[in-house]
Amino acid sequence: MDVLWGINCRLWSMDTLGEVLWMWRLMWMTIRMQEEVAAERQSMRKLAAWGLVLDSSCEIMTSDLALLLLVLSSVSTARSQLNLSNLHASDLPSDIFGTTDGYVKVFCGSASLGKTSVRKDTVNPWWSEKFTHFQAQENDVLRLEVFDDDLLFDDLLGVCQRQIKLGTHQHDCYLKKGGILHYTYTLG
Repeated sequence: MDVLWGINCRLWSMDTLGEVLWMWRLMWMTIRMQEEVAAERQSMRKLAAWGLVLDSSCEIMTSDLALLLLVLSSVSTARSQLNLSNLHASDLPSDIFGTTDGYVKVFCGSASLGKTSVRKDTVNPWWSEKFTHFQAQENDVLRLEVFDDDLLFDDLLGVCQRQIKLGTHQHDCYLKKGGILHYTYTLG
């Protein structure tokens, strides 16, 4: 879950706040560049007043530069909704405590999306939970960690990582300690 900040009666996630700060910095840089260009033009005018001939190629296109920076500041990275569903595993390994009590932790980028319920005593668990992330981007890493729930320490059975792409995709992931995790995600 993102940390939320209240600013001017609005809620901003850390991602949104970062984008706002980035855009403010870009606007500040644009203003500084315009000031430098204005100073350069003033120097060029003084040289012209002293009778020095200036080539027209020395002219600085301030309006084009400002327009370019304005366009760049308005471009933000495309964010899409990620939906993860149809989580199930097959042939999970058993340990000395008996049959696997499996569950899955779900992450997208640096965001934790939660975890499934524990499915007791089954090597072929099926989880009904669905996970949604509204700030996902293409090429973010979807990370699924499969665990066996035990009394003292949970055993990590394996990790599935994949860069997400637009569209709907089904995947099978072979776990390090045995078994396969199956899942479906949609980005868009």
